[in-house]
Amino acid sequence: MKKMGLCQTRLPGLQQKKEQLEKISGTCLFRRSAGWKKNCILEIRAGTGGDEASLFAGDLMRMYIKYCEGKGLEDALLSESEGTVGGIRRFR
Repeated sequence: MKKMGLCQTRLPGLQQKKEQLEKISGTCLFRRSAGWKKNCILEIRAGTGGDEASLFAGDLMRMYIKYCEGKGLEDALLSESEGTVGGIRRFR
């Protein structure tokens, strides 16, 4: 008769528990009720780089706004600081 170590005897029970936890976590992560709604605040800063950084931040802001429009999500501009060449310095 082959001797089994402690790890080998516990392995089947642990595998079953792992499968149960995966099912529970999957339903928790992807469950959406009728009133499910999440809010998000996104802050974009130009950072270092001068005018090029502010232009990139402006492009990024417009990209996120277009994404929200395409998905049917609401967006609201909380504050904005314009850069010198048409970009933005901060968007929140």
